[in-house]
Amino acid sequence: MHLALITPIPLLDRFRELMDPYHLVLAHLCRDPRYLDFYCQRAADGDEVILDNSVHEGHNVDLVDLIGLTHTLSATTVVLPDTPYQAARTVQQARQYYQTLRTALPGVKLMAVPHGSTYLGFGACVSQLVGLGVDSIGLVRDCTCWYTIRAYLIPHLRHVLQPTQTLHLLGGESQPVEVYLLGLAVKMARTPDPVHGTSLTTVGIDTSKPLVLAHHGICLSDKLLFDNVEREIDWNGRPVDYFELDNIDYDLAKENIRVYRAWLDGEVGGLDRA
Repeated sequence: MHLALITPIPLLDRFRELMDPYHLVLAHLCRDPRYLDFYCQRAADGDEVILDNSVHEGHNVDLVDLIGLTHTLSATTVVLPDTPYQAARTVQQARQYYQTLRTALPGVKLMAVPHGSTYLGFGACVSQLVGLGVDSIGLVRDCTCWYTIRAYLIPHLRHVLQPTQTLHLLGGESQPVEVYLLGLAVKMARTPDPVHGTSLTTVGIDTSKPLVLAHHGICLSDKLLFDNVEREIDWNGRPVDYFELDNIDYDLAKENIRVYRAWLDGEVGGLDRA
């Protein structure tokens, strides 16, 4: 699975070598030429570039601007407009803008982000978005708790997704136990269903967590996962000025990224201790 590292703008070049050729670009930050130029170059290098609509960052990017940015970036995927926690509104927006984006952006993949306040509502939203013919589904962290994935979401996705449709995990800012279990769930999703013989393809996850913790001087470790993490780490999210930070310890960040990847692969700690 690819990891799209959400990085402060002044540190993009510094952390470039730690990045996968897979990126999530926040539309509202593209007003900064440093940010826009960096990801234009990544696209020119042949990397996968997903243009996010920034709604989860509290910004409303106009559809015309979203289309223009997709062209400027040469983005490979663009995220359809969505409304957090509102299934019906999200489906309405997707239906309203799907064909416009398909026509305006030939060859660009479309990602839809389902929402819902209940399992059934969320599942119905997934089914309707998949039915539109989107290329991928982006799962937000609010809908990806361990129980939901194990008991309902994975079987439902296996049932409705076509073989060519993929998954992306949006906003991997969860606590480490959740990320670890999410990794196990992703591995389970890759295993073919014994009845239908189908599996899910999870392409990537985006997160700023390894860098946020390095900013606070916190080094993740294999042993920290279940023993001390909830006591020792503040998981209140990114600093307000995160995207303007200009000094994060490189070695600390590199180690945090290594451990985070191990969580996603289900390789850290022991499930019997969770």
